[in-house]
Amino acid sequence: MPLELNRHHVRPAALGGPDTDDNIEFVDPTTHTNIHEIFRLFVSGGRRSYTQINALYEQPVNRYAYAVALRGYDLWQASLL
Repeated sequence: MPLELNRHHVRPAALGGPDTDDNIEFVDPTTHTNIHEIFRLFVSGGRRSYTQINALYEQPVNRYAYAVALRGYDLWQASLL
């Protein structure tokens, strides 16, 4: 069975992220969903540490999903300056 990958904009396209190679990550569908969920938590409550995000869930949060969401959030915040 072939691996399914989703095309993810690190800095979200809906928030002005460019459609360029350096803003695209290819991730599996579950990680993609997790990245978006973590990003929404940042937008609603500000930048949080991995420990703070992890404390919100019963299961451990994927560190890669956290890192991609954090990078996207930081890029978005920098674009607002």
